Amino acid sequence: MNNTFVYRRRFESKQIKNYALGYINDNLGQKVLPDSIEKESYTYYLDGIVGDGTVNSTTEDLLKWDRALYTDTLINSKDKELMFNSVKTKDGEETQYGFGWFIGNSKKYGKIVYHSGGWPGYSTFIERHLDNDKTIIILQNTSDTKINSALQLIRMILYN
Repeated sequence: MNNTFVYRRRFESKQIKNYALGYINDNLGQKVLPDSIEKESYTYYLDGIVGDGTVNSTTEDLLKWDRALYTDTLINSKDKELMFNSVKTKDGEETQYGFGWFIGNSKKYGKIVYHSGGWPGYSTFIERHLDNDKTIIILQNTSDTKINSALQLIRMILYN
């Protein structure tokens, strides 16, 4: 993974080849950088946090990471069991959440684990179909477009 890194653009600005700035819509529906809108000013403060919102990657690197998760190279089988299975509450209720992944089952697609993310100007989504060894990775540099419609189309393509 050569294109995955923590980048705090407002604190440590630097030139990054092919870096995609994130855009939001202003009151007139025009695409603008979140920095230019007062209500998004919290991004300046939160941009100092390392992790949430500042991990940058590419679909290619995320696919490499996905492929490694099918092996025991990064994470052993025991820990993957915890990651990809629903944790139960003290009362024995299923949470539909593993360690870092939402858990779902579909008659059509089998066991699915997924996670979404976002930051002003960005929307992300990864969905792994564990029973069918298929992965969907969506990275958008706009936060106003809904991922769900694209996700449905991608699933149709993957499964004919």
